[in-house]
Amino acid sequence: MAAHHWLGNLCSENRTPIVVLLLEFFRYYAFEYDYRHNVVSIHGSNMNKSEYCEAHCWRTNDRLCIADPFEVWYDVAHVIKPAKMTIIRKELIVSILWFMLSLILLIE
Repeated sequence: MAAHHWLGNLCSENRTPIVVLLLEFFRYYAFEYDYRHNVVSIHGSNMNKSEYCEAHCWRTNDRLCIADPFEVWYDVAHVIKPAKMTIIRKELIVSILWFMLSLILLIE
């Protein structure tokens, strides 16, 4: 119950519109996130991939790695091949462009 209360307080303090949060999510993972050196995890930010892979017996690669939130030893993105990673990054960029276009059309 205490964790839920803390989360509610955190959410109530954030006044950023959901559209901006989503746009920033797409922008960050399309252009800024270092897939080669970090692991995506809700348990920490910029987790060093080589250390995480060694600690959890993952194969090292230069693609996206996502730690399962409950079974941290499991990489849920292990099935992503290089060609699919390229598609994912392109789709993130397309999403940014789509959001920007939508915002422009809403303003007009």
